[in-house]
Amino acid sequence: MLEFNRILLATDFSTSATVALLYAAALARLSHATLQVLHVIDTRVTALPRWTDVFRPTEFFAAQIAEETAILRELLAHPALTGLPVEQFVRQGHPTDNIIDMATNVDLVVMGTQGSTPTS
Repeated sequence: MLEFNRILLATDFSTSATVALLYAAALARLSHATLQVLHVIDTRVTALPRWTDVFRPTEFFAAQIAEETAILRELLAHPALTGLPVEQFVRQGHPTDNIIDMATNVDLVVMGTQGSTPTS
């Protein structure tokens, strides 16, 4: 039997993150672990869709937080998560920093990949 108590799923709502959700759910179910689902809203200036958004970050990010929290709620309704203990987290900042921060309190981190072959 697997010995995980807490599994962190980091998601950016991409297709590969949805596939990772299936793996994380299966592992959580096999090990009777709590699944922590993390989405990080990238608040770096380079993440803004238009350079003018730098002048109105409060209203821009408030709308983005509301929108992405709603998307996360939809994701948490995925049938693969039925019956699992799930905790959701929405954070702001640099995605890597937040994932590393959350990873210190879990047994396993699951996330999708992009460009995993030499030609991608």
